[in-house]
Amino acid sequence: MVISRRDAMLSVVAGLIVPWQTFAFEKQGQQDNDIFLSCRILTNGSYTLACMNAGGHVFWENALPGRGHGFAIRQGTDQFVVFARRPGQYAMVVDVRTGKTIKRLSSITGRHFYGHGVFDRQVKRLYTSENDFERGRGVIGIYDADSDYRRLGELDSGGIGPHEVVMLHHRDELVVANGGVRTHPDFGRTPLNIDSMRPNVAWLDPSSGVVNNRLELPESRRRLSLRHLAVSDVDRVCVAGQIVSANSAGEDDMLEPLVAFSDGDSQELGIAPDAAQKLMRRYLASVAWLSDPGLFVVTAPHAGVVTLWSQTGQFQGSIEVARDSAGVCSDVSGKTAWISADTGKLLSIDFPSRVKSSHQFALVDGYFDNHITCVPRA
Repeated sequence: MVISRRDAMLSVVAGLIVPWQTFAFEKQGQQDNDIFLSCRILTNGSYTLACMNAGGHVFWENALPGRGHGFAIRQGTDQFVVFARRPGQYAMVVDVRTGKTIKRLSSITGRHFYGHGVFDRQVKRLYTSENDFERGRGVIGIYDADSDYRRLGELDSGGIGPHEVVMLHHRDELVVANGGVRTHPDFGRTPLNIDSMRPNVAWLDPSSGVVNNRLELPESRRRLSLRHLAVSDVDRVCVAGQIVSANSAGEDDMLEPLVAFSDGDSQELGIAPDAAQKLMRRYLASVAWLSDPGLFVVTAPHAGVVTLWSQTGQFQGSIEVARDSAGVCSDVSGKTAWISADTGKLLSIDFPSRVKSSHQFALVDGYFDNHITCVPRA
């Protein structure tokens, strides 16, 4: 089956799945190539979701109802959830093998999604970061994955503007990056509380809603919105932030981008040295944990670098990448970082050699959006 680029573009715009290759997902899935998901922005302004593997094959690419953002993988099944970028109203449960939508979730009245979510360790409940925008309160939505993703209720996120939410590996505890930025759909993505921001990282008991620990930034860094998280093998957390500027030029000489670390038991965030952070140019987009070599990888798209950190916060150097390289994830082995950019290519960095390789895919004209994730093979 041969599909022209023009026909493929029309199919995507019409919302149909584009089968770029005729090979079976099952056959390719049994090979050593890892499988990746990323949302994309096409040159015609529409939005898609693509599934591909490390060998350069595209399994499918299909249209999204709006700009997508992050993912939650339901391990041990063929399901994952893709979330709308804030202030989006949709989350879609998708079959990774076919790209077909299993269930479309809509945010309830008075809420919108913040772009991220995570399953519990039993993969029975889905937790989503949401905005109670009339009250200016962050919440974590709870959905029953075994009952057609019925919404069960919500937890207080422990702050304002929850963004990424993750689950620890060794105990049933959620970690939430509360960005501290209050927004309302009537004003789009405009920050409404710059002068009173209180970003924090909160550790929540999902069964009771109790905030077990909440760590805030020092006063001098209150306009560094905490957005993205990753968890190491021993449940140490790396959090990446980005500046929320008080002026139209987007500059503030007093602030630098943030990388911080915690084990969840300490009473303050361990903030990485300013000297190491200055090269990242005030904006961090994603963070991932690589179990072997035991490093956090943080993307700084405005600077065109990824920075490397030990799980206790020691700076381990940086690697130049294409500007606007935002997404990062680990492969299944934990030895290779995969990075997405608006070049339309993926970059892999192998460790410990730090050798870089560029990967081209036969996708509709466009570029990768903010995040990429790896799907564990069953």
